[in-house]
Amino acid sequence: MRATLAVLAALLLCRLPAAAQVPAAAPITVRGSVADSRSGAPVVGARVGVPSLGTFVASDSSGRFTIRLPAGAHTFTFDRLGYARLSEEVELVDGDRLDVVMLPRSVMLEAITVSADRLAERRNRVPTASLAATHEEIAIAGYSNAADVARLRFNIQSCPQGVRDSCVIVRGRRQGLIVYINEVRAYGGMEQLRGIPPGDLYLVEWYPSNTMLRAYTVPYVEALAAGKRRLRDIELTEW
Repeated sequence: MRATLAVLAALLLCRLPAAAQVPAAAPITVRGSVADSRSGAPVVGARVGVPSLGTFVASDSSGRFTIRLPAGAHTFTFDRLGYARLSEEVELVDGDRLDVVMLPRSVMLEAITVSADRLAERRNRVPTASLAATHEEIAIAGYSNAADVARLRFNIQSCPQGVRDSCVIVRGRRQGLIVYINEVRAYGGMEQLRGIPPGDLYLVEWYPSNTMLRAYTVPYVEALAAGKRRLRDIELTEW
């Protein structure tokens, strides 16, 4: 294993006997966990992956993850809102474990919690029913992008091919879709949502009576927590 151990992380590998190792070209399964470096608590919804392969998974409610990839050396990244990003090069064989600890950014984490409360309070003030998918739910569920969240979490279906992408089918009815990304109206509808990967999503809100979907990315919420952005009141726009 080649890894630079720093204050940010500790990588522990349990190596199988040489006879049990598989050929380098064969796909392998690696299991591991992500924990808070200070409290030791599991880090839920951390994005674990190898960017060069485009392979990512999320840690579950116990901080554990399982990932399949070719044997050999890979540069892993570990991302989670409120924690310092970690990148480590690791050489793996089948059966290896990656047990990682991440350093929390305490001040930012507290500010983000406040921002999450503000988003929830604003959602509750809107005089209509709403649903929300949080950062943790999105990571654990394995959605592929923001449009996938809309389709699977909120049961929003795109209209048949050839109809504008801002048209969706909700409860069997064809309706117009209003999309906001980071408080800005996104006229590309579902197509723009497809461009937001799950690891970049902090929150997705759905207002069914107004067919309005609002997506917020991690960088935007961090900017909100730092006071560089501000929330506006939600207007129930009619088509």
